[in-house]
Amino acid sequence: MAFFLVYVHFRLSSYQLFQGNNGEKTMDDNTDDLIFKINPRRIDTHHHIIPEFYAKAVEETGGDPSGWITPTWSVEQAKEHMFMLGIETAIVSITAPETKIYEDNKEKGRILARKFNQYSANLIKNNPEQFFTSSFN
Repeated sequence: MAFFLVYVHFRLSSYQLFQGNNGEKTMDDNTDDLIFKINPRRIDTHHHIIPEFYAKAVEETGGDPSGWITPTWSVEQAKEHMFMLGIETAIVSITAPETKIYEDNKEKGRILARKFNQYSANLIKNNPEQFFTSSFN
């Protein structure tokens, strides 16, 4: 079966698109009413991950300079979104502002990049069928 590449970039508010009558939608719910009724093998080519240590670092350095609120993220939440959207694999990356939060301290930026790379490697090691990434600088 051929892979279908899709660009799926959603914010937390997009989760509302998939809420049922009771306001909640989980992997255990009937998915007949979802817009992706068929299940091709989709690849999310733009999937941001936000580990707790990264969200904390962004907050401690004054937040995202663009003004965006750093959303909460978890592996479980990502897997649920992927299930609901029929995504088999997600190519993960860091979200803005990246290591720019330490623009005045390159060593802290390098440490954050290494920690993020290690986190990503472990994410893939523990979920090889669902997540893929490359290294980050």
